[in-house]
Amino acid sequence: MQSGNFWIGTRKMHPLRSCIKMNAYLNEKGLVPVPKAYVTSPIFSAKSTTESRTVYLANGTRYTIGGNLLDTGKYAPALDVRHLRLLLVLLFFRQRDYPPPSKITFSMNEACHHYASSQGGRYSREIMRLFEDLKNSCFEVQEAGARDFFIYPILKDFRVRGRYRRRKPKSDQMQKELHLEYAELHENFIPILMETVHFDLSAFKKMSSPIAQAVYAFIPSRATYRPKDNPFSITITTILKQIGAAIPQAKWARKKLFTQNKVSILKQLNGAPTRTGFLRVIIEETSDKEDYKLLFWEERAPADLPIENQSTLNQKKAPHVTSVFFQIWIDRGGTNEGYQRKTCNLPEITPYEQGLMQMAKIEFKGNERAFQVAKVLIGDASFEECLGYSKSYAIENKRVKKSHTSLFIHKLKEYAKSVTVS
Repeated sequence: MQSGNFWIGTRKMHPLRSCIKMNAYLNEKGLVPVPKAYVTSPIFSAKSTTESRTVYLANGTRYTIGGNLLDTGKYAPALDVRHLRLLLVLLFFRQRDYPPPSKITFSMNEACHHYASSQGGRYSREIMRLFEDLKNSCFEVQEAGARDFFIYPILKDFRVRGRYRRRKPKSDQMQKELHLEYAELHENFIPILMETVHFDLSAFKKMSSPIAQAVYAFIPSRATYRPKDNPFSITITTILKQIGAAIPQAKWARKKLFTQNKVSILKQLNGAPTRTGFLRVIIEETSDKEDYKLLFWEERAPADLPIENQSTLNQKKAPHVTSVFFQIWIDRGGTNEGYQRKTCNLPEITPYEQGLMQMAKIEFKGNERAFQVAKVLIGDASFEECLGYSKSYAIENKRVKKSHTSLFIHKLKEYAKSVTVS
């Protein structure tokens, strides 16, 4: 960033145009600017509670959330990960405009879609309750060593309109429909947004466990730049206490909490994107045998690999991520520097090749970069051979295991494993 102007790539742009373009890019990738304190400390709990919570930041600043902070006799709930998710949705919509407004307009369908990939139903009612909490529940913030403190809520107001309609034409039963008009951020919350970091809303809402969400909200900041041989270590008892979750008494039950189910909490966290790579986590027994501990570190992404593509790194349903070919390159004895030199100028996927992909029922959109990387690694001729192989499967209606796209990528990987690295 230069004073008075922003830089996008190597092109100098007007500040307004640049901000609009950057906001559109962030919206497309699901990245949301969120107050730094909210994603560096366990401010949002894993479960709902009517009691206030107190959290200390690394610099000694004290956060008290919920309770009777205004001494009015009215007790508000402490905010949990559901409130954080709704706040991320609000800030997601806010960054669409420049300058970012305090009054944010969007529909209930849009809110439900970005909150839970749903079109409404029970989520619309839940969102209404969460809006009420964001309006009534406050944060009390006191800096280390200070006697003064300040209190602020997140929302100043929100407006809902509705109508009653009959469920069936000849029925007397009426159904209530709710329509969200706007949500307005409180003026005391706006200054908190002066220091923000970008958070991955898409990865956050894919996690089904509130514990996984609460951990993911702040642990990546502790694991940033940590290598595998020097991970960030924390016992299960400690982390559950920090995020306000129930702590099982038995040691085996605490471990089971993180490892049970087909998609366990550990699996949900492992491979989640961070700002500079992706999160890794394993579980080990503590040296005193009294508990288990979680070891977190960050696996750095290659310099040419966009971080926003990493949320699917560990998902078997997304084998097309560019990092697959990077890993093959490393396994073949290549270096990170060599890979970057090889892929610094990616070739175009020609209209002819795109036509072959269409005939072969290969999804091009969303996989373009991966195909470009594969093409530069294995060469044009081998790339066309893979296309021809895949096209024959589609034309002859041969059965494929997953999809024609997966078949094509599998063939690209086979060729990539046979190339000579340099």
